[in-house]
Amino acid sequence: MSDVAQVALITGGIGFLSLLATLGFNLWSSLRERQQRLAERQQDYHEWYRRTLFEKRLKTAQEAYSWWRRLNEAVARASGNEDPNTGENEAVRELATQAREWYDNNSLCLGSPGPSHFVGLTNSALAWAGGRREVNIQKSLNEVYDWIRNLADRLLQSERGGSEEGFA
Repeated sequence: MSDVAQVALITGGIGFLSLLATLGFNLWSSLRERQQRLAERQQDYHEWYRRTLFEKRLKTAQEAYSWWRRLNEAVARASGNEDPNTGENEAVRELATQAREWYDNNSLCLGSPGPSHFVGLTNSALAWAGGRREVNIQKSLNEVYDWIRNLADRLLQSERGGSEEGFA
């Protein structure tokens, strides 16, 4: 084989190896870039999910407060009338039923399932407005107010970067 042929073979081999090295580097670079974009998308999705969940929980906590306030006002209006058949007591029972239905549909946004002061309040309101005035409705109202305040505090703490304990 002539020297020219040998140089041509060596040059061709080196060119081919250079081509393979370039293709390999480009493939590695492309895969790395895709992995980085995927990680960024996952991080964006996680942040979007966290914010959406926070907003839903905040809205639900505000709704819980609204139901508490409406029940508190209805109980105050019915306080002077012990007859369970009056419109004021009927309004308390209607609100308690609606509040319980709302709670059943939103309880997972308010924390872990289990015993609830809110359910206790709706049960107490139904009994109280049904004529069982020995039920301590004010105690139930106060417990739910404290529960909502603590719920809001925990929710805001989790948004500030604290633990999401109680909301997992």
